[in-house]
Amino acid sequence: MTNYNNTVLLDVRKICEEWCIESVSDLFPGITADDVKSHPFPKSRPRKSAKDIDRISWAFHNGSKKPIGIDLGCPSFRDTPFDIYEGLHEFSAALIKEDKYIKANASGEEDWIEEFV
Repeated sequence: MTNYNNTVLLDVRKICEEWCIESVSDLFPGITADDVKSHPFPKSRPRKSAKDIDRISWAFHNGSKKPIGIDLGCPSFRDTPFDIYEGLHEFSAALIKEDKYIKANASGEEDWIEEFV
């Protein structure tokens, strides 16, 4: 049964393992963890049109209370996309910081979502 209204803490490592994400450069080619760590601290929250490095750096230094939005798909229909439709920069920052969990509004099959909690 599909449920599109789950706010959960997802295990960052489990998500990375399932979709073969080893580093931030797998999500943003050309950007490394060292790039983000050494990037000048943004003076204010970057706009959505800002460079990816600015947005990831902001999330790295400031975090976010807002959950990311992720569609984990429905394996029973052979549909398991990797789709972070809101908060990819925040997810990238969590990956760099080696956060264990990230707050997410997750959609997909409930049993599948539970695999990542």
